[in-house]
Amino acid sequence: REQDKVFIYFSGHGTQIQDTDGDENNGQAGCYDEAFVISDGGDSISKIRDDFFVAQVNKIGTNRITTTIDSCFSGGMLRGTKNCLDMKSKALIEANILPKKDCPSSEISRLKGTVYMASKEYQLAWESDNGGIFTTFFVDNIENNPEEKFNLKQIFEMTKRQVVEQTGHKDCERLQEPQRQP
Repeated sequence: REQDKVFIYFSGHGTQIQDTDGDENNGQAGCYDEAFVISDGGDSISKIRDDFFVAQVNKIGTNRITTTIDSCFSGGMLRGTKNCLDMKSKALIEANILPKKDCPSSEISRLKGTVYMASKEYQLAWESDNGGIFTTFFVDNIENNPEEKFNLKQIFEMTKRQVVEQTGHKDCERLQEPQRQP
């Protein structure tokens, strides 16, 4: 119902797969959909494509939705507008050697509600011995910062600073920058 509050949380593998319906590319070649990897056992890998996820969440009868995603490429799961990687240069883009391409599309529905994502659309999400770095810091910050002093947006900003600091060291291969929308 309209007054309900909904919380959606996913922590696990995220991937990018070839866009098969053309909604990501706006006429450009080599664009990708993001996807949750929900099962990777045996020879079969099951995925939930961002298009399907957004469509299902947007059917919920309230706009009071908070989605938290701790996975690689999670910044693209809300279906933003920067989602094009050239197949040959994907590894170089991830290493921040080449500039990112921009594939805006007006055909794509955006995920409704507020979304907290572990990384930008073209970034990996790192794990420690305790689990995902983003989730670990986010939960610790929620537990250690009382609601009467800090709102969830402020807690996210604390978390983002910690994740960037943790992954920005020389020994980390790539930076991870959590995102929040809107």
